[in-house]
Amino acid sequence: MPLPDNEIGNLLDAFTIPDFSRAKAIFENLEKLHGKIDVNKIYYGFRLIIDAASSFCKDSAKMVEFLLEKGAAINVVDSDTGNTLLMIALERNDYELYRVLMNHLKTLKPRTRSSILNHRNLEKEDVLKLAIAASIDLEGEQGFAMVKELLEQGE
Repeated sequence: MPLPDNEIGNLLDAFTIPDFSRAKAIFENLEKLHGKIDVNKIYYGFRLIIDAASSFCKDSAKMVEFLLEKGAAINVVDSDTGNTLLMIALERNDYELYRVLMNHLKTLKPRTRSSILNHRNLEKEDVLKLAIAASIDLEGEQGFAMVKELLEQGE
């Protein structure tokens, strides 16, 4: 049974609130009431996984990981910027989200992984360029490790 219109707002709000356990509880409650939720469906122009990755809450990495476990596609692109999820993580300097996405990428077929890693956004930036910019802002070895890992992925 599709999610009723009056519940879609609750679903979208769940992935922009700062508390993952509360967001997960809302999602699971909606599934109990209405059946399996299509995590890849676009609801009123919004994609759950893009919203979760783009939200500036402390638990966005957990939210994205939860949605990936529920079957969300990792190769989605934000229609406003052309950014992939990995690009969003890099632009936000969110190392935890970056790690979640890179770990998930390792489970994909090489062609899919390559298309994500080689994608260019609307500004013609690629993942490596964004990683280099992020490495300047991140403290310690994290930034260098990201750039190194992405270069190794390209070999």
